[in-house]
Amino acid sequence: MKSNPGAASKKPAFGHNQSIMAAAVRDADWSRSPLGPIDTWPEILKGMVGIVLDSPGIRVLLWGPELIFFYNDGYIPLLDSRPNDGIGKRYADFRPDMWPTLRPFVEAARNGVGQIVTHLRTVLRRNGSEETAYFTLAFTPVYGRDGAIAGVLSEIVEITAQVELRDALQAENRRFRELFDQAPVFLALMETPDLRLIYVNSAYERLVGGRDVVGRTAAEALPELEAQGFIKLLNKVYQSGESLIGRDTLCQIRNQSDGSEEQFYLDFIYQPIVDSGGNVTGILCVGSNVTERHVGKEEAERLRGKLHHASRISAMGTMAATIAHELNQPLTAAGNYLAGSQRIAGALVGPDKAALQSTLKRAEEQISRAAHLIRQARNIAIIGSTPRKTVSVKELVERSLELVEVTRGCTNVEFQTSLGPDAIMLRVDPIQVEQVLLNLVRNACEAMSDCPRRELLISSRKLDNGFAEILVRDTGRGLPRDADEDMFAAFTTSTTGGLGIGLSLSRTLVEAHGGSLCADDNPGVGASLRLTLPLAGELDLAA
Repeated sequence: MKSNPGAASKKPAFGHNQSIMAAAVRDADWSRSPLGPIDTWPEILKGMVGIVLDSPGIRVLLWGPELIFFYNDGYIPLLDSRPNDGIGKRYADFRPDMWPTLRPFVEAARNGVGQIVTHLRTVLRRNGSEETAYFTLAFTPVYGRDGAIAGVLSEIVEITAQVELRDALQAENRRFRELFDQAPVFLALMETPDLRLIYVNSAYERLVGGRDVVGRTAAEALPELEAQGFIKLLNKVYQSGESLIGRDTLCQIRNQSDGSEEQFYLDFIYQPIVDSGGNVTGILCVGSNVTERHVGKEEAERLRGKLHHASRISAMGTMAATIAHELNQPLTAAGNYLAGSQRIAGALVGPDKAALQSTLKRAEEQISRAAHLIRQARNIAIIGSTPRKTVSVKELVERSLELVEVTRGCTNVEFQTSLGPDAIMLRVDPIQVEQVLLNLVRNACEAMSDCPRRELLISSRKLDNGFAEILVRDTGRGLPRDADEDMFAAFTTSTTGGLGIGLSLSRTLVEAHGGSLCADDNPGVGASLRLTLPLAGELDLAA
């Protein structure tokens, strides 16, 4: 709009305002405008133009049906033209680049509904180059004296710096998230006080089986952790403000598909996040899954135990071979003496002759038995096995109890057997198994020596894996509180005057048969020793 030369002779409009756009409004030729000269403007228009020109921010007024354009100095940096080029023009004609975008909001305001446009993106030419800018715009209807809407007032706030800062922070957050997702450790961030998960990385998601945990409290997302004490530990960190470190800690995570629980071993730290006022606002959980390390450590311990056990067996083998060699000659001599005694007894006359001969015969049998055991122990030490025979469990148990009676190893003990109606046939060395059973029974009797109730049950049954189980159950003191595999170690004893090789040698003999020997506490009173031995096969039974 061209300037009006005669305007200077009149009282200047908006004379109190010395801004660029106030001068432009005063100098413009309004006679050709639908609004007419300034003197004819309604007071509401003059007031609204004055508000726009006086505003320190960016303000725009669109007036009348034609939406005549007014703006203040704050709007000038948004123009790609001279400052006063848009004054008095139709907005749609002056800003055809913006009108399609803003038209719906302007028309809504003209219909009485105020509008806000946030994060409007546009390209401006500033400082000699094009750049992207962002704005928030508010459109407010302006009513005339007659109550009809006469125009639209728009307040514009540039938010380019905030958007760029937000985008930079989001990019930085994405970068950190990518780094955290690629980290080998698991990460979880929780808000306090309700321990609500607001971020977890990929390693954490894998740990919990891909569960959707973000936005939920730890107790809601992983309820199985509460019974294991982890929620209590998190609350302790929140209340104390002190970090907590866990090492090689067992954690059971429920599998969502079948409800089973998978065991993990974790190293972790719960680190409180404290604000400037000393308040705990969150907890960062950082850790690693060390299950493989734990299992490897257990396997190493197991192998060390086997190596230690093998060394003990080797030592016992050496000792057995030495004892066998040293005792063989005196046992042979004792047998010869008994044979000679039997010949002398045969020449005697009297009522005690038969009893003496029977006693001498039994003594000779036991010496032969001892010699056999020593030879077999030597064979185990040298070649690792002994000859096997097919024999029934019932026969083995009965002969062992006969030996107990002969040796008077148990007094005031009530013996019971439950061997089943069908014969259970084994493929074993009978003398070795009898000796094992004799040792187990003696140990049980020793355990009941100071107990008012002395009952011993020997039972047997077939297992499904080609073995039979023989159970020796007593009503004694039970196993010591700290009893474990060490009770089968050589030179470990709980009996008075024992050498500590009975159970160890018994297990060695049983394992040489491919079986096993273990101990358990009974639910009520006493203890049970379980012996498993291989069943005889069809070929063995037919032989």
